[in-house]
Amino acid sequence: MLSAMPTPHVETEFKLRLDNEEGFQRLLRELVALDVEPAVQTNHFFDTSARPLRDGLMALRLREERGTFTITLKGGAKREEGSALTTRGEVETLVDGAVAKSVLAGERSPLALLAGIHPGAETPLVAAALACVGTGDLVHLGSFTNERRSVGPVPLGDAPPVVLELDRVLFPGAPPQFELEAEIDAQHAEAVERGLRELFTRVGLPWETAPSKAARFFALQERPAP
Repeated sequence: MLSAMPTPHVETEFKLRLDNEEGFQRLLRELVALDVEPAVQTNHFFDTSARPLRDGLMALRLREERGTFTITLKGGAKREEGSALTTRGEVETLVDGAVAKSVLAGERSPLALLAGIHPGAETPLVAAALACVGTGDLVHLGSFTNERRSVGPVPLGDAPPVVLELDRVLFPGAPPQFELEAEIDAQHAEAVERGLRELFTRVGLPWETAPSKAARFFALQERPAP
């Protein structure tokens, strides 16, 4: 069963690339977070064989984390030129383990679960996804694992303290990738960016934005076989 009503939300976050494990460890040391145990997230993605959601810059995901299952639909990321801040619409709901198992077995559609609470009155994002998919059957595209360390709230200069998510991302057939995410209140974006830039300068890390994990996952899937 669904554990909660699908919730529409605008995600506003900084997503910053970390070069390698050494830079990742330096940042953990700076944040006094070496002993923070990671939460292991398994992320499963769905689309039809024609990839209309991918083409429409949407991503449909089932995530398992510590026995909790969440279905999430995300829209395309928007970033102003020269800004490291991205915004994207999303709709998500919690489901129980039995529903998650049926989704992974192909017995239930994760998109239908998001849409089925209020048939005919879906959120605009869900309605757009339904229009993209049409009569196509959703299939499980694959999965990847993310080891997430949540640190804070961390003081960042004159910005309100922010929870920083430090991720070690394990895509199939690829070396580990590293990044920092910080989901924020948009009204504090400039102050948070100043604080993050100061942190990266102090630790000796380059300031580089990162594409979404979903975009990288799809790109790796489309990479020609060696």
